[in-house]
Amino acid sequence: MIDTHPTSFNGITPTPAWAFHQYEQIRRWLPAGLPTSEQPRPVTLEDMAPLADRFQVYVFDAFGVLNAGPRAFCLASTILSGSRQL
Repeated sequence: MIDTHPTSFNGITPTPAWAFHQYEQIRRWLPAGLPTSEQPRPVTLEDMAPLADRFQVYVFDAFGVLNAGPRAFCLASTILSGSRQL
């Protein structure tokens, strides 16, 4: 069976340049970002407890959020383990 899905890498080796080109192809359909002065400031949490009552489900994007290649980011596994107890 041949994968014909639009996201198939059929014969393509993705590179950063290739990925950026793909992004640029769809840029016109993406929402405009907020001006820098209006962007919310990120908040760093030591654990997930402050969020426990606000959400029923958490989704973690592992690629670049919890790890960089084979190495987990500092505290990622600790925070994930702690979230199981919430």
